Amino acid sequence: MGSTEINVREIMEYCEKEQNYSYVELIDYARKNKSDWIITLKNKNARMVISEYLKSERRKQKKEGIQQPTLKESLDKIYK
Repeated sequence: MGSTEINVREIMEYCEKEQNYSYVELIDYARKNKSDWIITLKNKNARMVISEYLKSERRKQKKEGIQQPTLKESLDKIYK
């Protein structure tokens, strides 16, 4: 398994654990904490997989009535 595949798995696990389903928040986190993720997200195929995963998870949560945190709440969690 290549580093891109490992990072995609890591990114998805991070998003699930932190319940972070915002692409912009993911980029902010990666920029400050995981430079190797930025390299992975430059890969078109990896970016598409992550983006679709995030969209799908947001739709699923909306359907289940789970409220997403506001941008401020999410950023406060990132920068705690």
